[in-house]
Amino acid sequence: MKRANKSSTSTTFRSRKRPRGGDGNKPGAKAKGVSISNKIRGLKRALKRCGEDETEKRAALEKSLKEWQDKQTSKKKAEVFEKRYKGVKFIEQKKLNRRIAAARKKMGDCADAAERAVLANQISSWNDDVKYILAYPADQKYISIFAEDLAPEAKKKRRKFRERALKSAALEQRGTQRQKLLDMQSDRLQKAREENDKKISDDFFREA
Repeated sequence: MKRANKSSTSTTFRSRKRPRGGDGNKPGAKAKGVSISNKIRGLKRALKRCGEDETEKRAALEKSLKEWQDKQTSKKKAEVFEKRYKGVKFIEQKKLNRRIAAARKKMGDCADAAERAVLANQISSWNDDVKYILAYPADQKYISIFAEDLAPEAKKKRRKFRERALKSAALEQRGTQRQKLLDMQSDRLQKAREENDKKISDDFFREA
């Protein structure tokens, strides 16, 4: 009677083992993050287990629960408003881009300095309007950039969101410019190192 080949048996057994990873079915897959709903459920369970005498722990859990519930509400509102105002935002942005393109073309054909300055100011203002649309808070009802017959409170809100959008864009631009400067400095240092290495290499072979 022939003996079974141990090496082939063990190899077959090893090949049937599940690969290690975040997911048993997908090798190397990362575990999914905890959803907002699961986080809220976990905090509610923790509150039920919390004793009445554990006041500090209970207060911390209640605070955390409130923050996560606010996040959930904000997320739901953002999803609703995204569907509701997506078309309006698209049309308004398209209208502004057309105005900007037309003004730039007109400015290119214009020789009068005063008229060019007026066109440049218009282009700058319309670009700021585009930034307002792009940076508008997702969980807020959209206030049209072209709307004129607005209540004082709505006008105040629109002005606040517009100023916030411009401030955010300015900070982003400064960060981009700073990164470009750092990249240029890094390139110069790299070039200086390469030139220095080349000089050392040339001197070495010259002496040899």
